Amino acid sequence: MIPWLKQRDIAILAADHPQYVSPSPLVGAVHDFALVHLGIHLIDNCDLEALSEAAAARKRWDFLLTMAPIPVIGGTGSPINPIATF
Repeated sequence: MIPWLKQRDIAILAADHPQYVSPSPLVGAVHDFALVHLGIHLIDNCDLEALSEAAAARKRWDFLLTMAPIPVIGGTGSPINPIATF
């Protein structure tokens, strides 16, 4: 999966679950490689079903994704409220 992400120059990887997948002999493999080596921003616990329903209703699959993290000095993560604008 990592080469596929690199070839497509993915900027954000969002999932409806945390990026750590278990069981795996490589703890946090996708998480660590995507974040550390490829610089991909990770978003966990998204409601992708609601997004797919909204896209299907509009018959549009391209959208502007807007989100703003809480500014936490020295933080490495933050809750966000992602908004898809079609």
